[in-house]
Amino acid sequence: MSTGYQKIRGMKINEAVGEFVKRFRAEHDLTLEEIADASRKIGTTWTAATISAIEHGGSKADALPTMLILSTALTNAYHNKYGADDGMVSVLDLIKDTERLDITDTLTVHTDSIITIITGDGYATLVDADSAEKWDREIEDMSSRAMFVYVRRELDAEGRSKEEAFDELVNRLGPDKVYQFMNWNLVPTSAERRAAKKLDIDPMYVAEAAYVAFGHTLDEETTRFAGEGVSPQKRGRVTRKLIDYLKGFMSNYWLFKLSMIDYFAWLKAGKPEDWDTDKYTGSDESIIKD
Repeated sequence: MSTGYQKIRGMKINEAVGEFVKRFRAEHDLTLEEIADASRKIGTTWTAATISAIEHGGSKADALPTMLILSTALTNAYHNKYGADDGMVSVLDLIKDTERLDITDTLTVHTDSIITIITGDGYATLVDADSAEKWDREIEDMSSRAMFVYVRRELDAEGRSKEEAFDELVNRLGPDKVYQFMNWNLVPTSAERRAAKKLDIDPMYVAEAAYVAFGHTLDEETTRFAGEGVSPQKRGRVTRKLIDYLKGFMSNYWLFKLSMIDYFAWLKAGKPEDWDTDKYTGSDESIIKD
């Protein structure tokens, strides 16, 4: 049974149990003695002082026997006072309103993981919450980047208009992700810097175009085509062909990007009717100097 309170971050289990009891008692107008009396009827020697100590994280509030007795005592105290069929309190209710729980002095985990382990409803392990969140963010970011590249290639192959392509990207990833990937911070590799010098453009342009076109760096794409451990001459030939490809790709990609950014701004502005969303259509503008 939830008390309707916002989750509290990072607590010891005994503190989380104590906070729940305190909130439950206040929400349902139960006294310390009423809860203690309900516990004594199932065979304990608890007093009002015991319940008060539990509310402050004491009296072994995190011990399983204590939590089992508490869940029953709180349920019975509620029923004794209101005679209602609801008000059931489970052992998991005692901790589930807390987002993170300290298992030890050095291990803090997400409460959802603990609940999954206890119920067996799914797979979970005790993983540090900060590490788990970092992994989740990295996986989400990699998945979103992969989707961005995949959708861009798919839309290019279909010959979709820039506006249609942008709408599709927004539908699949959301506007924030699309905007993020149109402004990602990539570090140009040595090959990308050399390519940029040859094309007389900013290395960041080459780095981003390579990521969108290949899904990774120019160096990695060269290795994919040329193979590992090949001669510098062969690697150079492959790199030059890829640079030629990127030159043509960037002419279209950056035109597409300019229009997407403009379209994104139009979307954020509430789609004003006097906005020229086709300003880049048919333009000869290119960052590549022929």
